[in-house]
Amino acid sequence: MMIHYASVEEMKPPAYQLAELEQRSSHAVVTEDGVRISFDLYHRVGRQAVVIICPGFFQTKEAAIFQRLAHDLAKDQDVLCMDFRGHGRSGGFYTFSAREGADLEAVLEWARGRYSEISILGFSLGGAIAINTAARFPDSIHSLIAVS
Repeated sequence: MMIHYASVEEMKPPAYQLAELEQRSSHAVVTEDGVRISFDLYHRVGRQAVVIICPGFFQTKEAAIFQRLAHDLAKDQDVLCMDFRGHGRSGGFYTFSAREGADLEAVLEWARGRYSEISILGFSLGGAIAINTAARFPDSIHSLIAVS
């Protein structure tokens, strides 16, 4: 029996090639209670529509599944993939939905200044936070998808 020990390089998620002219950049906003929220923007010049991806509890925008989803969705619109507080590259501590709405609101405010059409795609607890945020700001959100 042969045992294979994977190297660190083999364990890394696959890198996804950005489409021609597509740019990926990292950004941050600060919530009303002073927490730094990190997000990545998959962008092409001239687009007016964006979808905000909201991962769930113990999920991060750095996960291969969200990077691939963002890359695939970016073929048709800009994509903003965020980390809630206490996750990934965002600051603060996770509050089990007590304050995470402020995280999405800060990201939504950033997007409102740049896009005429904003959609939200939320997973698990990120979906619940997205539903609550959409209920508070119905005129700001074009569409909402809550998964699981």
